[in-house]
Amino acid sequence: MARGRRSISTQKKKEKKVNIQQGSGIRCPKCGESTHVNNSVPLPNKSIMRRYRECNACGHRFMTEEVIKRDTTPRKK
Repeated sequence: MARGRRSISTQKKKEKKVNIQQGSGIRCPKCGESTHVNNSVPLPNKSIMRRYRECNACGHRFMTEEVIKRDTTPRKK
């Protein structure tokens, strides 16, 4: 290895896709308690919202990426 260079680990984080209904709440992956949102950032493609969350019980911090689904059902006039 060349001097001054560090080896970079390319370990991929586990991705978990969950179908969540609006208002149902996200649970902490560590302890299972309720969480709150610290920050929300819309991604450039406008259909994904990145939320930074923190557990109310253990303080564990994690990020979720939520796909915003548009209601495409036809409406009667």
